[in-house]
Amino acid sequence: PIVGNLSTPISGAFDATLLVCPDNCINELVQMLDSADDEILLSLQYLDMDWSWGWGDNPIFTALRQSAEDGVAVRLIINGAYLDQDVQDVVDTFNEVWNSSDGLDVSAIVMGEDDNVTKLHNKGLVIDQKTVLVSSINWGNSAVNRNREMGLIMTSADVAAPYREAWFDDWMRLDNVTDTDQD
Repeated sequence: PIVGNLSTPISGAFDATLLVCPDNCINELVQMLDSADDEILLSLQYLDMDWSWGWGDNPIFTALRQSAEDGVAVRLIINGAYLDQDVQDVVDTFNEVWNSSDGLDVSAIVMGEDDNVTKLHNKGLVIDQKTVLVSSINWGNSAVNRNREMGLIMTSADVAAPYREAWFDDWMRLDNVTDTDQD
């Protein structure tokens, strides 16, 4: 028996790009972020601001900042199941530095849980209501530089629509469980 609801099948033509880490995923992720005109909606398990082990600056984080400086609205939902100082620092950088101090159209939240969704395990994004990343790629230095990770970038408003709808469900979720400000 089928448990739960099935999504509506999507058919039709769309463009797709395969990401294979560590082979091409950094360049493809940066290129994808650079392509944004209006909106980047991130839904991530985690995001490393700085890379360690001598890899230098994180070009993906730099591309996010550049997109915001170019007038793109950047929104981040990040996993709250393992809320620690690194996750809090990302949220604070988006909200307190990039938004409040620098005046960029940037906002981040720690995803709340409810009876139906208890953890964010997504590693994707929606750009300009038409481009979607579906992947296993955690946005950290080890994942993109050392792990075998795979992702698919698809460009289609029809494909993007259910991802965007789910993203807004997560963004608007009320949560009385997660301590999002660690107080």
